[in-house]
Amino acid sequence: MHLFGQPADMDPIMAIAKKNGLHVVEDACQAHGAEYKGRRAGSIGAIGCFSFYPGKNLVVFRYATPAGKLTMEYPLNPNGSALAIAGICNESGRLFGLMPHPEAFLHRTNHPRWTREDLPEEGQGLAIFKNAVKFIRGKEF
Repeated sequence: MHLFGQPADMDPIMAIAKKNGLHVVEDACQAHGAEYKGRRAGSIGAIGCFSFYPGKNLVVFRYATPAGKLTMEYPLNPNGSALAIAGICNESGRLFGLMPHPEAFLHRTNHPRWTREDLPEEGQGLAIFKNAVKFIRGKEF
């Protein structure tokens, strides 16, 4: 089992499995994006399992109504994601993914309706990246 964003030492596990004619099922539920010797956790054994269960503390954003209630309704949940999950991260918090992808809307011409709507020059997704830079610049590592 890969845990806390760290992959298990897979070489001895794979050697034991090979010696005994076994198939390895990797539990990569808490190591999304982790790598072991250049290979992603969940891609080394016969099968890799992943989970987006909200109790895994991987969910960082959810779609909600203006009142704060989780929603599955369009347009507040634009892609109909399960459990209203909009963003996840790995255990370390260093890998982060959003859906829909905010980087797709950095500029008004990246928006699918840019020819039909009057949109601001900067896309809404740019605010996420600007806030990340602002945060990092204010920290000492």
